[in-house]
Amino acid sequence: MPIAVVGMACRFPGAESVVALGNLLRAGGCGVGPVPDDRLALWGADGPGPAAAGLLDGIDRFDRHAFRISASEAPLIDPQQRLVLEMAWQALEDAG
Repeated sequence: MPIAVVGMACRFPGAESVVALGNLLRAGGCGVGPVPDDRLALWGADGPGPAAAGLLDGIDRFDRHAFRISASEAPLIDPQQRLVLEMAWQALEDAG
């Protein structure tokens, strides 16, 4: 007998969850905003850089312990891969 596990999770600029995304869209909001100086420095922009961008907050916060990842390995993981791990975890929690 097939089993389906249904859960949702997302993270968008200006919306840290599915509920927050719904609220942002209903309010007609926008996740695009000014680029902080520390982000411009990370990009190595020589000129003025972009005036605005859709950026995720807290991208540097990653609970490596939850995924049993060593302290030496965690900084080497691509931020997109960390997001996939976190969103998969949250989707499973949402599914119950």
